[in-house]
Amino acid sequence: MKIASMLFLVMTAPSVWANDSHTEINSMIFKPLNFVNEVAKSISQIDTNLKNPDKCVEFISDKLDKIDRLKSDSFFPQTDAESLALEEKGNDTLAKLFHIQLMVRKKQRELSLSGKLNYDCLQNIRRSTRYIRFMEDMLIEWLIERKKITQFSDDVLSGEFPQLMKNVDSLEFKIGDLFLIRGKSYVSGMIARIGDTELQFSHLAILGLNEKNEKVIIEALIPYGTKISPFKEWMKQKEARVVLFRFQDSVVAENAGRAAFDLANSYIGRHGHTIPYDFHMSSLDADTIFCAELIENAFLAASSSKVLLPEHKSMTTKFKSTPFLKNMGIDASEIFAPGDIEFDSRFDLLAEYRFLGKYDESDSVPLLRKVRMQDAIIQSIYNWTIMDNYQFVDSWKINMKTILAKIMRYIGFLKDRMPSHMPYSSLKTVIQFEDTSHILEAHLFPIEERFYQQKKHSLHFQEMLKILKDFRNAECEITDSEFNGLMATKACFRKTGREI
Repeated sequence: MKIASMLFLVMTAPSVWANDSHTEINSMIFKPLNFVNEVAKSISQIDTNLKNPDKCVEFISDKLDKIDRLKSDSFFPQTDAESLALEEKGNDTLAKLFHIQLMVRKKQRELSLSGKLNYDCLQNIRRSTRYIRFMEDMLIEWLIERKKITQFSDDVLSGEFPQLMKNVDSLEFKIGDLFLIRGKSYVSGMIARIGDTELQFSHLAILGLNEKNEKVIIEALIPYGTKISPFKEWMKQKEARVVLFRFQDSVVAENAGRAAFDLANSYIGRHGHTIPYDFHMSSLDADTIFCAELIENAFLAASSSKVLLPEHKSMTTKFKSTPFLKNMGIDASEIFAPGDIEFDSRFDLLAEYRFLGKYDESDSVPLLRKVRMQDAIIQSIYNWTIMDNYQFVDSWKINMKTILAKIMRYIGFLKDRMPSHMPYSSLKTVIQFEDTSHILEAHLFPIEERFYQQKKHSLHFQEMLKILKDFRNAECEITDSEFNGLMATKACFRKTGREI
């Protein structure tokens, strides 16, 4: 039961680990702990090790760093007996993984209420939540491959466990509920991972009431700005992940849902169009709005400015030595990233949903695997920009493509992709990012698919990062490399005799 044991090795007490790092790694690979025997004491050890913020940092960071050094085979059963045992306990394992995520949230809330939650502890809690989800995803995929999960639902927050994991007995939707979402595009992933500690979500929406007392979803989207959609219709879309959150003060929450509708609807009444999307991601500009800003303003209006969201903003200082954020049009060193709401102790997590099928019949892999590969590509581009002095190449081809896109938008095309007011530099950076991503995708995806066909499980995230870095390094030696025509470093260009 290696995948289950790996998580509990992350969460078990320091005494489990030998002093020698190599011995520790081998122990994790070849002698995984038995899940059933370890679960009770592991849960109690989480409680102990997350009481103190300093211990929280050491406890989580040490365990996750060790997991990063493993191979994908370390997470999965290697014998028939192990496979049968995990098949039998698969759903129970997933339920306990979700329970651990809820426990970590509870410990964060306790630290926050006592004033003991420091920055480093919070960032490690953010990391641990991301790792838990990746483990859940990989185990779900393994169980699907073994035909132990066969029923999928396409609609948001629907279906059975483990596609839908609930923290309540009965799932009912109330005005003011927040929907935290991870979409399908590279732009979605760029937003999710833009903070110093990468998150898994890129969008926020709120459940409100319209003037006819009907439930509606209010959100701010890049192509449209603010958008009001019938609730039942909105729930039929396909999204990679959706998590339902509810503010603990029910009166404020309901008022926020109503305020969000009033904010979006009254603007249309005054101006004849929706509030334009805010590409600067700044709450100081009242003439434009982005998705998290809409939620922030709704809760301010609902509480007479007493409830300020989020409790903890994302820092973007990792980009301080690069022009990336400036080119995107973002000036602030801290922003309200949509995923920040997950770590606001004033909200309860009610349910979490994953889309388990293929988004389109033409897709070669299910959406969750595709999003995970996209995350590896996005993380690679960010890492190379920040640590290896790579930058996007400002070529005539990219400028012509950007100009053409702007022209096409002005004459009525591309309405579902971009607004007419999207800044030139933002659009160009997105085009550069997407074009670079598609080259990396063309290299990574076939490798991952061949690996999956052979092993019947996915690559480790760190293995994907290495595959992409090896590709990047090899491209550096090629004079007419398409990749280097989009993204390069000075050292690489000196090898080929070109100028950046």
